[in-house]
Amino acid sequence: MSGDPAPSSAPSSAKPKKGFAWAAAVWSAIGAGLAFRALYHPHRAVVDRGFVGSCPGDQGCSGALGIQPEGGSTTVYALTSGTVVVAKQGLTLVSDREPVVVSYGSAVGQLLVASGTAVGIGTPLAVMRSVALTITEIVRDASGSVSFRPLEPSAWLAARGLRVAAHGNASGTAWCTQGRKIVLPAAVAKCGLRLPAPSAALLLPVSVTME
Repeated sequence: MSGDPAPSSAPSSAKPKKGFAWAAAVWSAIGAGLAFRALYHPHRAVVDRGFVGSCPGDQGCSGALGIQPEGGSTTVYALTSGTVVVAKQGLTLVSDREPVVVSYGSAVGQLLVASGTAVGIGTPLAVMRSVALTITEIVRDASGSVSFRPLEPSAWLAARGLRVAAHGNASGTAWCTQGRKIVLPAAVAKCGLRLPAPSAALLLPVSVTME
């Protein structure tokens, strides 16, 4: 009818829904987190600069991977997230990702974190004159009793995408320096060192076999 008012052509002044603002904030936070992960690469190495000086089994049945710094000392990094423990035996890291204890040895020149500190992978832990790296698995049986089982450290590093040194890590002829293709000598296996379980998060192939 001609008496009805014409529909308004003015733009609506309705306020945007609150849900839209929350969604934008959430997606912005997700984008910022992804950008941080893409740009931040923590050191996935035992030391900053160094090389393998001895393999496990080179001296009797020692399960330690000996690492020497390029200079007089080098920084060591957290190989997993966990809690730092400093005792007379040296510097250790109790993992919160898997039931293992990572021990760096006793040649500590300067501590960079206090005992009891919770750290993430790649955190600088100490400056050390040398490293005797051992990996010990904590095993709990059905009765609740706990035992400790040594793992072969170079195989554990390889299975988790970790390197000996962040810089200047040249592969040598020794079996424990062969990166992701390690052939474990039978003599080392006889010392009781076990191969680690594979890491579910590792994308690159790793071959750890026994003679």
